[in-house]
Amino acid sequence: MMLATVKVPFLVRASLDDELATLATGGMLPRLRASDSGLEMVELAATGIEAVASVAHYEDVANLACAYFSGADRLQLALRAAEHVHAVPVEILHVLARSAADPETRYNALKVVGQAHADPVPGTGWNGEIELTLSTAMCDEEPAIRLEAALVSVRVAPERALPLLRELDARERLTEIRVELAALMRDLGNVTAEAPVISESQRAPRLAFPLRIAPGDVGLREALAASGTKSDLGDLESYEERAAPPLEARQRVLLDAARGAACAFFEGSDAALLALAAAERMHFILPELTLASVRAGGPTEPRIASIWTLAMAASQRVLADGGVAAHALVSLLDELAADVDLRVRATAAAARELVAAELR
Repeated sequence: MMLATVKVPFLVRASLDDELATLATGGMLPRLRASDSGLEMVELAATGIEAVASVAHYEDVANLACAYFSGADRLQLALRAAEHVHAVPVEILHVLARSAADPETRYNALKVVGQAHADPVPGTGWNGEIELTLSTAMCDEEPAIRLEAALVSVRVAPERALPLLRELDARERLTEIRVELAALMRDLGNVTAEAPVISESQRAPRLAFPLRIAPGDVGLREALAASGTKSDLGDLESYEERAAPPLEARQRVLLDAARGAACAFFEGSDAALLALAAAERMHFILPELTLASVRAGGPTEPRIASIWTLAMAASQRVLADGGVAAHALVSLLDELAADVDLRVRATAAAARELVAAELR
């Protein structure tokens, strides 16, 4: 099933204008630009493709923005955009919003989590992960973060927000926030509250992300070798790098240059901060985009590379517990057993055997 609206959080490295100029090199030209209540919206005109793109950037969140893609060719346009901007997987933002030591980092991540889960059809972006993040943020010591979590919950799913708002209102001691909460709940009117979603995971999301690499490309290998320690893991090259103190985190990249497949893994108490920093140097491929692109068909070689890359991301050879990613991949590989492309079918069978063995 193709994603209804594709959302891609990304880094704003210098300025939004610079990122828009980068997107323009990929045929996405700014057409309309407006600002309202601290949110800048830019509509992009894409050439040669049946899709619409837009970028939303909160003025008080300097380093992050979110791009949205809709239309018949939305997936292809999102993949094209991801070749030009530096995407930030939403899993990183969830971890930062819940547990980053710096309040500004928690606040910024929370706002962009809200953008990544918002949907034209209210409620469809709600799941256990967003519920856990919002519940955590509503207990934050910073009043601005508690209030922002309330606002995000209403934007994502009003009927799911109501129980969380009532819980926050019952324990909130600041009059200013209780006034805002009363207004939010009053505006919800006759919305019927729905029970909380049981969280899909009570632990931090697994930080394992496919990387963009062309078959035979030596650029990534050289960059990794310059900053990390190389070893071999079976038929794969492995590069390990530890974060500079005081951060406690480790990055490990598995590389299969012949297949054009690579994956970055992050672990440690500051893994999300290290992953966010790595997003400036690498091009992460959002796992949900990769899954959707394999399902959508297209040329054989990119699909085969994507299958192996997803298998790496779900592997337990670096991080224990393949988690949701592994089960989603097995479901995809089962579907590909009937694919019309024989090479894709054979690759899927081999990858399924590998991943299924790790799930036993």
